[in-house]
Amino acid sequence: MRVAFSRSLSIRTVLGLAIACAINGNLFAQGATAPFSLVDNVEGEYVDTHPVPVRPMVFSANELELWAVNTHGNVVQHYNSTSGAPAATFEVPRGPVSIARWEDPNDPSDPGRLVVACRGTYALVVLRRSTGQVVTLLEQRDGISAEPGDLLVDPLTHTAFLSCAAPDEVLEIDLITNTVVRRFAIPSKHPTFLCWDAVAPSGNHDVLVAPLHSGNNSGARPDSGNPLNTFPGAPTAQAGGNTVVDFTTMGVGGTKLPDQDLFRLVRSSGAVQAVTTGMGTVQFACGVNPATGQVWQLNTEANNKDPMRQGEGAINGDFIRNRVSLATLPAVGLPPNAPTTVVDLDTLSTPPYNPALTVGQPYALAWAPGGFGLLTGLLTDNVTVLDSAGAFVLEWDVTPGSIPRGILYSPTYSIAYVYCWGTNKIEAYWITTGIPLIFTLDLGYDPTPANVRAGRTIFYDAANSLHNNASCASCHVDGRIDMITWDLSHLPFDDKGPM
Repeated sequence: MRVAFSRSLSIRTVLGLAIACAINGNLFAQGATAPFSLVDNVEGEYVDTHPVPVRPMVFSANELELWAVNTHGNVVQHYNSTSGAPAATFEVPRGPVSIARWEDPNDPSDPGRLVVACRGTYALVVLRRSTGQVVTLLEQRDGISAEPGDLLVDPLTHTAFLSCAAPDEVLEIDLITNTVVRRFAIPSKHPTFLCWDAVAPSGNHDVLVAPLHSGNNSGARPDSGNPLNTFPGAPTAQAGGNTVVDFTTMGVGGTKLPDQDLFRLVRSSGAVQAVTTGMGTVQFACGVNPATGQVWQLNTEANNKDPMRQGEGAINGDFIRNRVSLATLPAVGLPPNAPTTVVDLDTLSTPPYNPALTVGQPYALAWAPGGFGLLTGLLTDNVTVLDSAGAFVLEWDVTPGSIPRGILYSPTYSIAYVYCWGTNKIEAYWITTGIPLIFTLDLGYDPTPANVRAGRTIFYDAANSLHNNASCASCHVDGRIDMITWDLSHLPFDDKGPM
């Protein structure tokens, strides 16, 4: 099975290189007049070479067992002790990114299942928890869309929901019949993180989905005097004011992302409803707070439309703000709500602010009793705890270079499990005085070459930024782009051109 997947990848990669060469050849022939669509192929299977974990861990019901994906090694690891080594290793298709539990009602003697989303092969695989045996494999020919990401399983209706970034949709999958029964088209870009539209989901609840790229109502000022709209050639002056503007405050129109940051999938009707707006530019994990019922969205807000930051010198390295936005969800059919509270994760301490407490690119979210939220900082290798109102409680650091992409909290044992994608480990911290690291679980084989690992560490390291809050990944999210307009080339500084 794994050989077949490897061959498929190889063929796809070769075809992708051939297409890229053809595009580049055509681009060179057209010279500087070629449209950017020929340069910035930011979607599609030929550039999807970097699967990253989205929901990488799941507990057993009693919190004594843990299953986790090893995205690098294409396996699922099963742990039932604190020894560090997995009790069992299950092979899966390339690029597993999310995992969930399910109980199969048609197999009463051995109902335990694991459902795994595999981005590298556009697949959903169902395994027996007891043995790792493949029960079901759904691929593109079975209706699985390109670039699957997050995964939720409804235990009562035996239904899975799978976000798929390339076609901008979420699939509803019947796990009994192994069929895709519905596709929800998301009117934004790259839907990724999912959560239930309920404080304590118990079945048949609506689903919330956050597009990775929802925008911030900004774009190039839509007039011929804007140098960003002049092609080819570099401008000699900034005519007519700011080059990147807020379309809402300027009262103008143009091409932009819709600035709708969270959508409700209404299961009773199949409708897709925008429920929040103004939450942030790039959206990461979301969740409904169990104590307040408000939705939390981890995000970064771009400074691209700030009138004081137009041009390279004015930006001066201050690209983004790291945030958590809190909002009240509207009833079905009502317009989206703006945030009631925005927590600035760059300024958690009292002035003068301590940059060591910054949460760089807040990525993963877990809940503790009382509505406390645990957030991981992808670029700052740390975990921050906020109370139910969003106030700062405490922060601790994980191992440098961890690039933490997941967190689970065990309320029974007061242990936070942090999934460290950079080091291929899971670090377990006891939530008590001092937050001690009590054990580490080994995720196993990582075939990534040493020089690539070193580059990955630099790419996701905020320590090199002005305020310890940003890195290459802040704009080039997971190696791609943020899909908004920036003025980085305004004279007298150099013209960057297409990247």
